[in-house]
Amino acid sequence: MSVLAFSKKSRAYIPESCKKDESPATFEIRRLDQLEIFDIMERHNLDIDMGAAESKTMSAQEVGKGIRVMLAYLELGLSGWSNVMDEDGPLEFSIDNMRCLHPATMSELSREIQGVVSEEEAKNSEPSSE
Repeated sequence: MSVLAFSKKSRAYIPESCKKDESPATFEIRRLDQLEIFDIMERHNLDIDMGAAESKTMSAQEVGKGIRVMLAYLELGLSGWSNVMDEDGPLEFSIDNMRCLHPATMSELSREIQGVVSEEEAKNSEPSSE
């Protein structure tokens, strides 16, 4: 049977940078549906792929907009975390504390929440021509 829809159930996700840690930071995330993604894009006047914008030099306004967009994805798709540390120890999960996450972690989580597939993942999921 072919899978024709994605699950919106929450699942544990460990960022690439944490996978080798003894007690890795783990985030409870869920995929957003297309309407949720388009609502965020519309609210932030987006008409480009934010992933593509990462490769060019960006103004402070563009960087700020990118962070706001990532936070919008996290607010909908991130429901908890464990083993997330700051300089003072464990960081309690809250919407406000999402702002404290490293931008690279925000980016990875928001891409995962959107269901963005890397080129390598796409190649690995293509059906064989045999």
